[in-house]
Amino acid sequence: MDERHRSVWLLGSGAVVAAAVSAAVVAVDGNGEIGGGFLRRHLTIYGPPQAALALALGLVGLLLIVARRRVAVIASLGVTGLCAAQLAGAGFVAVRRWPLYWGCCSPRHVSDRVLVRDLAAGMALACAVVAVACVVVLAWQGYLGWHGGGVAVAFPVALAMAIVGPGLMMGGWEDQRALAAWALMYSLPFAAGLAVSALMPRFAALAVTGSVACSALVATVGESFLEVTQPWGHAQGVVVLAAVAVAAPRLFSRES
Repeated sequence: MDERHRSVWLLGSGAVVAAAVSAAVVAVDGNGEIGGGFLRRHLTIYGPPQAALALALGLVGLLLIVARRRVAVIASLGVTGLCAAQLAGAGFVAVRRWPLYWGCCSPRHVSDRVLVRDLAAGMALACAVVAVACVVVLAWQGYLGWHGGGVAVAFPVALAMAIVGPGLMMGGWEDQRALAAWALMYSLPFAAGLAVSALMPRFAALAVTGSVACSALVATVGESFLEVTQPWGHAQGVVVLAAVAVAAPRLFSRES
């Protein structure tokens, strides 16, 4: 195994481990019982979006381990980074949202308060490492390049996503903590994914932009506490349109 394949294999293995950690975190409810975000009406702030992201991260991590074709590796790195970044954001937000949940909205007493916050912090750190590592490997291995038309569209769209997305969700800019939470969970990972996709080959770019759109749609499934306290407003349509706008120049370009 050469150095390039070894780095990708190690990152894929790390993604699988982070996915397992995330799945365990999402599955443990406020009383330490198993089910959590994977089942309805459990004592947890997580829901189907976080469960789906954990499963997706595990699958794409496995793909990284076995992939050999350059374009498949690049696409898998991009999707892995996107999923990991969102789970990292959810973990960081959950550290603060768990006390809010048991302070106002939990249907029953939450007994394992220290445990659930520690687990959330662990998920945040593990997934943040994977997300950063994906960008490092993409750059270090020379997988990114300049694609003029795609960059000209993607970078302004990504910047607008990062800045305007949280305000669209909240319908204003008054609640700074909620804006920061939505940015960590959604707009910043989406903006980073769209920006990096512009530097990828066409197939990989389309895989990443498609993943951004799918993630935005899945994020509103269910009624978990994280989703109730982080409503989307008109932002969902904006995210999907942004992904389409970034994908369009690459889809109709003449590059291979």
